[in-house]
Amino acid sequence: MERTLDYIKRCYIYKIPFHDYDAIYMNQTKRKLKTRIHEYTNDINKRIDSPSIIFNHRLEYDHNFKWDEIKILNNESSHSKRLISEMVHIKKQ
Repeated sequence: MERTLDYIKRCYIYKIPFHDYDAIYMNQTKRKLKTRIHEYTNDINKRIDSPSIIFNHRLEYDHNFKWDEIKILNNESSHSKRLISEMVHIKKQ
């Protein structure tokens, strides 16, 4: 069940579609989603060396992301359950 973006809460599994590529980036975070998305966009815009997969993918393949189409797939406070949920959503894709 996809939900609209909620920046206030924490512990999400989410996906970000690519703008110019038929694929999505999927991940989970225990922090506020707004914080995580802000980190991604700052790293990309400033071209700061970052361990983030999304940053490395952007630099290597020059794909853009649809930041306005981020979807929340699940909300789960347990880290292990969040990882399992992320894995299930990845398999569904």
